[in-house]
Amino acid sequence: MSNEWLEAFTTLGVFALITEFTVHVLKELLAGLLPQKAQGAIRPVALSALVGVVLAFAFGLDLFAMLGHQAAWPAVSRVVTGLAISAGAVPLHELLAKLRSTRSDL
Repeated sequence: MSNEWLEAFTTLGVFALITEFTVHVLKELLAGLLPQKAQGAIRPVALSALVGVVLAFAFGLDLFAMLGHQAAWPAVSRVVTGLAISAGAVPLHELLAKLRSTRSDL
């Protein structure tokens, strides 16, 4: 695996863990602040996507740029990166494992 791929997946993995932790904390905080009826409106997937996209913009994360590709619309690339981050560390690890299993030089 090239250094660019390794760096990209390491960066995404770290931010995926940060996203998971942040969503967990936010869910606990919101559960304590919101009335019982409103708590059902909190969707962890939507909250995770929001946190992932915010982190991608806040830290200038762009998966495609990390891999040497320039997007015509960088904001779209950051949104996609944020959504990838929001999927969590497990799906990123599974993707990495699949990439490793298909390549003999890893």
